Amino acid sequence: MNTFAIPAPLIDAWRTTLETLRNLTGLGFGLLTRENGGELEIMVTAGELPSPFAEGYCLKGGPEGPLCAVVHTLARSLLIPDTTADARWASNPAVKAGVRAYFGLPLRLPTGALFGTLCLGSMSPVTGHDAVLKPLHCFATLVEQHIALLSTNALLRSQLDALPGASFASDPHGQMLFASNRCGSLLDLHPADIPGSDVDTVFNRIAALCESPEECHAILRRSFTLGGPSNGKLAFDDGRTIRWQARRLREDAGSVLGCTWFLEDATAELQARAGLTRSEALFRGLFNNAAVGIVLLDRQGFVVRSNVACARMLGTSPEQMHGLSFRAVLPPEDADQHLEEMQSLAEGETDELHGCWEMLHRNGSRLRVDLHGARLPGSGEEVVMLVGVDVTEQWRTERALAESERRYRALFDNAQAGIFRTSLADGTFLEANLRMAQMFGYDDVATFMAEYRAAENYVDPADRALMLDRLRTSGSFATMETHMRRRDGTTTWFLYSGTLDGDTIIGVANEISEMRATQEALRRSEERYRALFDNAADGLLLYEADGTLIDVNETIARRLGESREAIVGRNVASIVEPEVLERVRPRLAEILETGHASFESVHRTAMGPVNVEVHARRIEFEGRFVVLSSARDITERKNLEAALLREATTDPLTGGRNRRQFFVDANREFARALRHDSGLAVLMLDIDHFKNVNDLYGHQAGDEVLRAFAACCVEALRAYDVFGRLGGEEFAALLPAASPEEAMETAERLRKRVERRSVVYEGTALQCTVSVGVTSLAAADLGFDDMLRRADRALYAAKDHGRNRSEMAPMPMVPAEIPPPRKPFRE
Repeated sequence: MNTFAIPAPLIDAWRTTLETLRNLTGLGFGLLTRENGGELEIMVTAGELPSPFAEGYCLKGGPEGPLCAVVHTLARSLLIPDTTADARWASNPAVKAGVRAYFGLPLRLPTGALFGTLCLGSMSPVTGHDAVLKPLHCFATLVEQHIALLSTNALLRSQLDALPGASFASDPHGQMLFASNRCGSLLDLHPADIPGSDVDTVFNRIAALCESPEECHAILRRSFTLGGPSNGKLAFDDGRTIRWQARRLREDAGSVLGCTWFLEDATAELQARAGLTRSEALFRGLFNNAAVGIVLLDRQGFVVRSNVACARMLGTSPEQMHGLSFRAVLPPEDADQHLEEMQSLAEGETDELHGCWEMLHRNGSRLRVDLHGARLPGSGEEVVMLVGVDVTEQWRTERALAESERRYRALFDNAQAGIFRTSLADGTFLEANLRMAQMFGYDDVATFMAEYRAAENYVDPADRALMLDRLRTSGSFATMETHMRRRDGTTTWFLYSGTLDGDTIIGVANEISEMRATQEALRRSEERYRALFDNAADGLLLYEADGTLIDVNETIARRLGESREAIVGRNVASIVEPEVLERVRPRLAEILETGHASFESVHRTAMGPVNVEVHARRIEFEGRFVVLSSARDITERKNLEAALLREATTDPLTGGRNRRQFFVDANREFARALRHDSGLAVLMLDIDHFKNVNDLYGHQAGDEVLRAFAACCVEALRAYDVFGRLGGEEFAALLPAASPEEAMETAERLRKRVERRSVVYEGTALQCTVSVGVTSLAAADLGFDDMLRRADRALYAAKDHGRNRSEMAPMPMVPAEIPPPRKPFRE
């Protein structure tokens, strides 16, 4: 159960984010729950939930509980666009309460244990739920990061309280985070007052207890600012000596998480050590020059004095031995027993000590020492004398002999493979371990050796003949697969290895029937995989994390117009069109980071670029992570989309932009001209007396005139100018980066070209002229509509002045006011 508290501001932040997530996805409600005593407590809600689900309400756990309880029990996500479409959820309490769509994720602690659940839902079914999953997963990751931090803080606080001294911790900026309960008794600091304060405040409180406050504060301050482990002692004015240690905490990546301090009262320990000195004159001559090792110990087992022979035996010096706990030269497994024996000697419970002890050399090797011990009279510091002689070589010889026999017997009896020795003549087993007997169906070795004859139980006698031939030829055989009969008549496969030893065979046997069956199953599985891989309608690619292609199917090979052998080994980027590679490359990295990705790309093929829809997933393959990617040819879909786009944006008669698309482009160019402070001009075009053409020659003739007129305009305009039909015989052109003079020149060039053009319809040459209204971007223009109205007025001026002419609209001097209503553009 996760018992750490969650701050109210964090719960409020979760509630706000959950509400935003609900609005973003268009779902009806959201829930965030937490495990509480086997149930799920609703912590945060958003939207309207069915009764009785509300904050504080506890959901029954287990698979029979509401959908959140099912997510928690299964420990995996649950995505149900329509709960009524699946009979499994008909009896679920949430479904009975009216929930018709549910998307839930489990939330985990850093240990992997479940914390609770996060879900979005609706009282009506949902279609196209892919847009819900990504923001839901993002929020779940954010919540798990929050609870991981809270869990870590709670664990750190409990660990600090368990320490024997006082401890506290700060963040990297010097704000105190935690303080253990012992801060009160040791440092006269109330633990509840420390969190939230800064390190200098705490250091000043501690320094006030010291004999030298300024020096104390400077020492503690350096431990924070310099970083890294540091330690020392502080002299308190009440006579206590406080030992302290500081350590900088870092993440695996190296960034600083904060700093911790640990302080403990070392007064008693230092006083005890100070009392261990006494005269060094006892037995000096004899002690220092003895050929055997001699060491004097105090009651606690610390070395008071060691002679040269003892130090040399242990690979050290008398100076280094001094003050060393005798436990340090004893193996850990023997130390407690030997120290207890020495304590009994020191207390007078025994008169002497004698034994062959194992001791540790400084280089880590072990010595065998014939040791004699005696208690020294008097009440001085030295209470036990040990005299030892190194008998390691003698012990090693005896030990090696016993160990060799023990290892052989342990290996023989406990090996997971069968070990045997048989007669070369008739196959009688002379020696066998239990595993050998079990593989042939026997429970004990004695019965197996008495009953079973290997020479009589080969399924194929030729196997025995082959084995004997190899033994006679080379003296051994290795990894020979043999089919043998068991005690109950069943057969099994063995892998034998053996060597000739006189008139016997010494060998090892492993039962491999399961291995052979597994290999056969693997072979069949690989055949099925290859059939599916090679015959898939979509292109399939398998590649390393660095993009190196491992395998591709025939669909990819046909699409690229190359053999599979020529493709494998190249980088996956080599089959992507260069102009889309930079856009696709981040998506390839996303696969390795998140485990999956879907996107559109363009493959480079022998027949030209091919649009593909890619769905990729990271999988484990032969012990490493690789990417399996499917690429579906979507060329037809792209062509259809392009055709639909042309139909939606183009005037079908003239091929220019339609009215809607012209205004979209015009507003974009207007904004760009303002942003870059560049010129912009507008031409309003109206064919003179066009109604006469329709009235005299019919609408088909009028359509031919409109098409010819549009072609003239496009020829007269620049490639990046915007031309469109606003309705009927009314057209407009947008000239980016054009000055008023350039706009007027363009209008005249266009007008003259139209005037010279004739359209032959049913033998009759039809000619038309055009009136043009011209204007340029003015500082007073608030939007494109201002320019269009001004150009429209100039067009009417051209009409009024006799038609077949271009008129420049006067520039406004003040921000344009909304003009009186006029007749709408002619459609």
